Amino acid sequence: MEQGTPPFPAGVNGYGRVMSALAKALIHPKLPRIKVDLVIDDNGLSLTNYGIPGKVVYTPGHSMGHVSILLDSGDALVGDMAMNDWYLRLTPGLPILADDIDMVVESWKKILPMSITRIYPAHGMDFSVDVMKKEIANFKGGE
Repeated sequence: MEQGTPPFPAGVNGYGRVMSALAKALIHPKLPRIKVDLVIDDNGLSLTNYGIPGKVVYTPGHSMGHVSILLDSGDALVGDMAMNDWYLRLTPGLPILADDIDMVVESWKKILPMSITRIYPAHGMDFSVDVMKKEIANFKGGE
């Protein structure tokens, strides 16, 4: 964000590589440059002071600065750490785009024990945490 040109993550499978190449060729976002004024460390950031029962957790992998919001209700707003939309994945699960898919899996391993019940991805409908638990258990490692 400090540069104003966010990098587009690489594809982690064949379809993801095609999507990434197309996006890099066609999409050139220019965002206002901002100075980072808050850094989330491995301890996360409680949101209770803002009236929200939950916390922000650093979950790198899709991008190096990726964060997720874990609510006390069990809902997890995970952004691009999961996908569930027909043009990205036919079934819910891991992203097809990531800077480091192995790091995405490590981030999931970090947050899955945190009383999550429902996953809300950036793309597509929400789904049960059980889907992601199976996906992580079956993960074979990045290509």
